[in-house]
Amino acid sequence: MKFLKAFSFACNGIKICFRSGTNFKIHVFTGVSVFVLAWVLNMGAVQWMLLLLSTALVIAMEMINTAIEKLSDKVEPELHPIIKTVKDVSAGAVLVMAVCSIIIGAIVFLPPIFNFLKKWLI
Repeated sequence: MKFLKAFSFACNGIKICFRSGTNFKIHVFTGVSVFVLAWVLNMGAVQWMLLLLSTALVIAMEMINTAIEKLSDKVEPELHPIIKTVKDVSAGAVLVMAVCSIIIGAIVFLPPIFNFLKKWLI
Protein backbone atom coordinates (compact mmCIF):
# COMPACT_ATOMS: atom_id res chain seq x y z
CA MET A 1 0.00 0.00 0.00
CA LYS A 2 2.84 2.41 0.80
CA PHE A 3 4.29 1.75 -2.65
CA LEU A 4 1.02 2.65 -4.37
CA LYS A 5 0.73 5.82 -2.30
CA ALA A 6 4.30 6.82 -3.15
CA PHE A 7 3.65 6.07 -6.82
CA SER A 8 0.51 8.23 -6.67
CA PHE A 9 2.51 11.12 -5.16
CA ALA A 10 5.15 10.78 -7.88
CA CYS A 11 2.51 10.83 -10.62
CA ASN A 12 0.99 13.91 -9.01
CA GLY A 13 4.41 15.58 -9.16
CA ILE A 14 4.56 14.93 -12.89
CA LYS A 15 1.04 16.38 -13.31
CA ILE A 16 2.05 19.48 -11.34
CA CYS A 17 5.07 20.02 -13.58
CA PHE A 18 2.93 19.56 -16.68
CA ARG A 19 0.34 22.07 -15.48
CA SER A 20 2.71 24.74 -14.22
CA GLY A 21 5.87 24.39 -16.27
CA THR A 22 6.19 25.73 -19.79
CA ASN A 23 9.78 24.48 -20.00
CA PHE A 24 8.66 21.06 -18.80
CA LYS A 25 6.12 20.88 -21.63
CA ILE A 26 8.81 21.93 -24.13
CA HIS A 27 11.17 19.21 -22.87
CA VAL A 28 8.45 16.55 -23.04
CA PHE A 29 7.39 17.64 -26.55
CA THR A 30 11.03 17.62 -27.68
CA GLY A 31 11.52 14.17 -26.18
CA VAL A 32 8.47 12.79 -27.94
CA SER A 33 9.72 14.32 -31.22
CA VAL A 34 13.11 12.69 -30.70
CA PHE A 35 11.49 9.29 -30.16
CA VAL A 36 9.33 9.66 -33.28
CA LEU A 37 12.41 10.52 -35.34
CA ALA A 38 14.31 7.58 -33.82
CA TRP A 39 11.45 5.29 -34.79
CA VAL A 40 11.30 6.70 -38.34
CA LEU A 41 15.06 6.24 -38.74
CA ASN A 42 14.87 2.72 -37.27
CA MET A 43 17.49 3.38 -34.59
CA GLY A 44 19.23 0.48 -32.87
CA ALA A 45 18.94 -0.44 -29.19
CA VAL A 46 22.06 1.47 -28.10
CA GLN A 47 20.88 4.65 -29.81
CA TRP A 48 17.43 4.26 -28.22
CA MET A 49 19.02 3.85 -24.78
CA LEU A 50 21.17 6.97 -25.24
CA LEU A 51 18.19 9.02 -26.40
CA LEU A 52 15.93 7.71 -23.65
CA LEU A 53 18.50 8.33 -20.93
CA SER A 54 19.41 11.82 -22.08
CA THR A 55 15.75 12.82 -22.52
CA ALA A 56 14.79 11.41 -19.12
CA LEU A 57 17.69 13.25 -17.47
CA VAL A 58 16.66 16.59 -18.98
CA ILE A 59 13.05 16.10 -17.88
CA ALA A 60 14.12 14.97 -14.40
CA MET A 61 16.45 17.96 -14.07
CA GLU A 62 13.60 20.27 -15.08
CA MET A 63 11.41 18.69 -12.40
CA ILE A 64 14.12 19.19 -9.77
CA ASN A 65 14.55 22.78 -10.95
CA THR A 66 10.80 23.35 -10.63
CA ALA A 67 10.80 21.92 -7.10
CA ILE A 68 13.73 24.13 -6.09
CA GLU A 69 12.06 27.22 -7.55
CA LYS A 70 8.74 26.53 -5.80
CA LEU A 71 10.44 25.84 -2.46
CA SER A 72 12.62 28.94 -2.83
CA ASP A 73 9.58 31.11 -3.55
CA LYS A 74 7.84 29.74 -0.45
CA VAL A 75 10.86 30.20 1.83
CA GLU A 76 11.70 33.69 0.56
CA PRO A 77 8.97 35.36 -1.54
CA GLU A 78 11.02 38.56 -1.85
CA LEU A 79 14.05 38.84 -4.13
CA HIS A 80 17.07 37.62 -2.16
CA PRO A 81 20.62 37.21 -3.51
CA ILE A 82 21.06 33.69 -2.09
CA ILE A 83 17.70 32.51 -3.44
CA LYS A 84 18.59 34.01 -6.83
CA THR A 85 21.88 32.08 -6.79
CA VAL A 86 20.09 28.83 -5.89
CA LYS A 87 17.58 29.31 -8.70
CA ASP A 88 20.27 30.26 -11.22
CA VAL A 89 22.39 27.23 -10.33
CA SER A 90 19.45 24.83 -10.63
CA ALA A 91 18.47 26.37 -13.98
CA GLY A 92 22.11 26.07 -15.05
CA ALA A 93 22.03 22.35 -14.23
CA VAL A 94 19.08 21.93 -16.59
CA LEU A 95 20.94 23.86 -19.28
CA VAL A 96 24.07 21.69 -18.91
CA MET A 97 22.01 18.52 -19.28
CA ALA A 98 20.00 19.95 -22.19
CA VAL A 99 23.19 20.90 -24.08
CA CYS A 100 24.64 17.45 -23.38
CA SER A 101 21.41 15.92 -24.65
CA ILE A 102 21.60 17.98 -27.85
CA ILE A 103 25.17 16.78 -28.43
CA ILE A 104 24.09 13.17 -27.85
CA GLY A 105 21.22 13.71 -30.28
CA ALA A 106 23.58 15.09 -32.91
CA ILE A 107 25.96 12.13 -32.51
CA VAL A 108 23.06 9.68 -32.77
CA PHE A 109 21.02 11.36 -35.53
CA LEU A 110 23.48 13.00 -37.91
CA PRO A 111 24.98 9.84 -39.48
CA PRO A 112 21.59 8.25 -40.36
CA ILE A 113 20.22 11.59 -41.54
CA PHE A 114 23.25 12.11 -43.83
CA ASN A 115 22.87 8.55 -45.14
CA PHE A 116 19.17 9.13 -45.78
CA LEU A 117 19.89 12.39 -47.62
CA LYS A 118 22.68 10.79 -49.66
CA LYS A 119 20.33 8.01 -50.72
CA TRP A 120 17.66 10.46 -51.90
CA LEU A 121 19.89 13.15 -53.38
CA ILE A 122 22.22 10.95 -55.41
